[in-house]
Amino acid sequence: MDRKVVLGVLIGLAVACVCVVVAVIAAGAGFFSWVSREVSLTYDASVTVTAPTRVRSDESFVIAIEIESLSPEPQVLDSVDIDLSYLQGVQIVSSSPPYMNTYSLTPFFEQQSYVFDYSIPGDGQVVVELRAEGLMEGDFSGQIDVCISSGGNCQGYLVRTVVGDQEPL
Repeated sequence: MDRKVVLGVLIGLAVACVCVVVAVIAAGAGFFSWVSREVSLTYDASVTVTAPTRVRSDESFVIAIEIESLSPEPQVLDSVDIDLSYLQGVQIVSSSPPYMNTYSLTPFFEQQSYVFDYSIPGDGQVVVELRAEGLMEGDFSGQIDVCISSGGNCQGYLVRTVVGDQEPL
C-alpha cells in the first residue's frame, strides 16, 4: 500500500475516534441534565437525631429521629443509613414505624441501610424510633444519614454512644 493511503486511513480513523468521544460526552451531559430535572434533590425537612451518650451493655435504648416536613407536599422517608463503626457496638433491634428491609451498602459506603418508604404528610411531623441495644463495651460513633424522597438525598448526623462503664475519650 502507498504511504499516503495508509496515512489518510489513520487520520480518518483518528478523526472518527474524536467524533465518537465528543458524541459520548455530549450524550452523557444530556442524560445528566435529564436526570437532574427528573430527580428533585431538595431536602425540605428539618431533622433531629437523638441518641444516648452512655448505656450499659445489653441495655435497650431508643435512637429518636424527628422529621418535620417543610413542604406542603407529602414526602417520603426513604431510608436511614447507619455507619458500621457505630453498629460495631450497637445493634438495631426494631423500629417504629417498622423498617421494610435492611441491607449493607458496602463496598461503596461503610453503612447499613434501613429502608422505610414511609409517608410524611405535607407540613407534618413524624418521629422514628430505632430500638437499639448495646452489644459490647466501648466507645462507638458514626454518622446516621436520613434520606428523604430518595437514597441519594440524605443529610448526615453524628452520634456517639459509650456502651458499658468505660470513660469517654
